[in-house]
Amino acid sequence: MGRRPDLVRGVALIATQGNVHLVSFNIGDLMAVASMLMWAGYTVLLRVRRDPLDIAELLTMVCGFGSSTCFPGWHGKSRLMTCG
Repeated sequence: MGRRPDLVRGVALIATQGNVHLVSFNIGDLMAVASMLMWAGYTVLLRVRRDPLDIAELLTMVCGFGSSTCFPGWHGKSRLMTCG
């Protein structure tokens, strides 16, 4: 566990060819990192779940919640594309 910060620094140093100060992040990069962390949390929590749902019911519920949270973005994008 103690070597992980060294490994991350080493990968960053190699990936940037020694110019670590030139690294910059935009909002898309941060959103990608946030989604990776959420997916990691989801997969860990999925193993310890204690609900009575079988896998088909759980998948339906996850897809339904995911679609409902994405719907405002889809709706807004389609409105922008048709108004142009």
